[in-house]
Amino acid sequence: MNADTVQPIPTNIITGFLGVGKTTAIMSLLKKKPETERWAVLVNEFGEVGLDKALLSSDSSESDGLIIKEVPGGCMCCTAGLPVTVALNQILREVQPDRLLIEPSGLGHPKEVLDILTSRQYRDWIDLAATITLVDARHFSDERYITHEIFLQQLEVADLIVVNKYDDQQQADLVSMQNFLHKFESHSTPTYHTEWGELSLSFLDRPSSFKRAVWQKVPEPRHDQKSSQQQAESGLDVYEHRDDGWQSLGFRFDNTYQFDESALLQFCRESEVERLKAVVSTEMGTLFINQVNTELHFSQNSVLVKESLIEFISTTPFSSVAIQAALSDCVIKRQ
Repeated sequence: MNADTVQPIPTNIITGFLGVGKTTAIMSLLKKKPETERWAVLVNEFGEVGLDKALLSSDSSESDGLIIKEVPGGCMCCTAGLPVTVALNQILREVQPDRLLIEPSGLGHPKEVLDILTSRQYRDWIDLAATITLVDARHFSDERYITHEIFLQQLEVADLIVVNKYDDQQQADLVSMQNFLHKFESHSTPTYHTEWGELSLSFLDRPSSFKRAVWQKVPEPRHDQKSSQQQAESGLDVYEHRDDGWQSLGFRFDNTYQFDESALLQFCRESEVERLKAVVSTEMGTLFINQVNTELHFSQNSVLVKESLIEFISTTPFSSVAIQAALSDCVIKRQ
């Protein structure tokens, strides 16, 4: 790469814990993208099936001035940052966008991603702007979140904190959040409220306050990761990934599978997992499913997908055989 031929690319990180609405927020920004600009999105998922890329691609394409690359399977910074640097180099060399948005996994380490972006290697290539951390105020009353290292990292690196799903928050949730942020010394970080992930384009132009020297360290190799892939049957691949007490189970069905919408939604409602996402083919078109604990949202689109993707994320062990059998019961057609 030749630094004399490329202007540094304005780059933002959109971070937040699992299910807080990062992908929805990025989709809202993409809808506001200036028509004359070419943007790139680098997305990392805890699982292996690439659901976020499918969701982001559902309303946009390369012809719309959007390029999406993904780093699947856990934290971007694993293996000393190799996955993210490879993807970054491809974007810088091949795409040269007007803006880059990075969505780390809800279980990824944003400090280490920022450390990569501010390293000597990218000094002439990346113009680091604001890191936007999305939160759900209800999480600040839950010990699982406020004692979690990654949740705390996401607050530490925030240049803006955006309370998403504001219409679902109670006053007690907001008070708990403000009390925690005050004790956490994040009370001076600008805080905004939004619904359905709507973000202002002006947020992207805020400066970054990340101080690389404060966090500089060599990421430690992670030895507790485990990933596997198998072809369960013709046209169906199953992916499993474990890391740091969490596990994901992903299914990739080819276009010969078609699902019964009501049966699949009922199965989702009965599933006891922290996170469930799906983009599946039904008789009425494409069904998008987004579930966080028992909070289920879904929408439809008449555009057909090339394959159906379903992913479960949980801290509680689940049986891939049992879930595959239950999903098979929701299949109504194989061409």
